[in-house]
Amino acid sequence: MTLATALFFISTYSQSDTCGGATELTATGQFSSTSGTTTGAVDDGGNSTVDVFYYYTASSNQTVNIGLCFTAAPRDTKLVVYSDCTLSTVIAVNDDGGGSGFTACALQGLVSFQAISGSTYYIMVEGAENPDIPANAVGNFEISLWTEASVAPPAGPNGITCTPSVSGSSVIFTDEMDDNSLGWTGAVATTGPASSFNNGMWEIIAPGGATSTDTGPSAAFSGTSYMNFEASGTSDGETALIVSPDIDLSGTIIEDAELTFYMHGYGSQMGTLNVGISTTGAGGSFTNEFSWTGQLQSVETENWVQVGIDLSSYIGQVINIQFSQASTGDWHGDMSIDLVEVSVCDTVLEIVEEETFDTISLYPNPANDLITIRSQEIIDEFSIYNLLGQQVRFGAPKAKQTLVDIADLKVGVYIVKVKRGEQFGTYKIVKQ
Repeated sequence: MTLATALFFISTYSQSDTCGGATELTATGQFSSTSGTTTGAVDDGGNSTVDVFYYYTASSNQTVNIGLCFTAAPRDTKLVVYSDCTLSTVIAVNDDGGGSGFTACALQGLVSFQAISGSTYYIMVEGAENPDIPANAVGNFEISLWTEASVAPPAGPNGITCTPSVSGSSVIFTDEMDDNSLGWTGAVATTGPASSFNNGMWEIIAPGGATSTDTGPSAAFSGTSYMNFEASGTSDGETALIVSPDIDLSGTIIEDAELTFYMHGYGSQMGTLNVGISTTGAGGSFTNEFSWTGQLQSVETENWVQVGIDLSSYIGQVINIQFSQASTGDWHGDMSIDLVEVSVCDTVLEIVEEETFDTISLYPNPANDLITIRSQEIIDEFSIYNLLGQQVRFGAPKAKQTLVDIADLKVGVYIVKVKRGEQFGTYKIVKQ
């Protein structure tokens, strides 16, 4: 943890051992701390020992740091941050702050979380968790708060750029992570009920949300399930790898390629996610193309974030994708990923024009939602194909004009074949 770019003074202390009467932490622009005590407080938070409450309202989107690190040893304290006074949703929690720049924080709580402008957060200061050591369960503490500008979210997709007359876009790999039918290898498991754990592994979560509380998303982004790193039972620095099956970027893929996926990094002790690409097989050497460390979302219901990784330098090769998660050794670190896709610019199919009818017109071209096929003679049939040769539309209008809905087709180039009697005409349209 780096020292804050903006430091805040905590308002004059007034004791409150209920969330409803929490003491406000306010800013004056200078770093300071103020005294508190759990002596004489009650156990209002439903935890094992007595507690007192504060609250803080964020003035901007920011990283908020709260520490008890200047509390004189051996006072053992714990910090829990909640989203509201129901105390049902934990934003961040820490019992023993450890290092992070504070060498005297071994027994004192230290939390860091992403705050949303205008949102109010409730902070519980609690005595030691071990009720068998009453001397450490109550006593004085010093509480400090400081903020940093929020870490920018990861870069989203750029999208692929295809030249309409040369290539068209298509998705050649997609996985909603609902099962492992595509054959990801490595530390991957399929979990059963939400109560089951695959500690230290990537697991495909059963519908219903994460297996751990106060970490992970509330639901999948796409489909019914998602891939989740189960941080429970891990040690600091423990790493789990999963590797995709082969993805072929050779052959007709000539202009652009991009990997996209959705990530959800809610958890106060989130580790580091790395995404690498190999051109030497699933067991080969991986070049790291993306890294993210720490919490991204601040609650389990917050939206998933889409990430984009440029693959244009890998065109012409067969690749494998590796997701690697390094744990902090805390169960509040369930990194999750969903809807992994590779989009490419594929060459336009070579068109052998048996005949192009001058008396047939297709418009508009390019088109967004609808195209009209008009002929001076009866149209018996038409078919529309994508650049993989897959038929995506068919009709037998038996009329001189027909309207075709293409609104749900992906952006790109398509081939239209029109049949009149025993003759065929072949045309190219662009969906934009």
